[in-house]
Amino acid sequence: MNEKTLFFKELQIIQDTTINIIISQKDEFNDIEEMLIEATFDVIYRCMELLDGYGLNGTKYAINNLDINKCINKEMNLHDLCEEYLKHTNI
Repeated sequence: MNEKTLFFKELQIIQDTTINIIISQKDEFNDIEEMLIEATFDVIYRCMELLDGYGLNGTKYAINNLDINKCINKEMNLHDLCEEYLKHTNI
């Protein structure tokens, strides 16, 4: 498999995993908004883990700001910042 195929395969796994988790927890949510907040947080968090090199193939990806030609995740893990910036639930 080529690099692009591997990357999208991991995204597919993230999507499938999140769907299964949210469906299994559906009765724990107070409303649809809370469920959507949790689902989107989970997907974004897992995508950030993937970019940080915690995916199945262990590859760390660079996120570059092309306007200033700077890598924004060179010296940090993006998934560590999710709780600080994104809505999430305690489920």
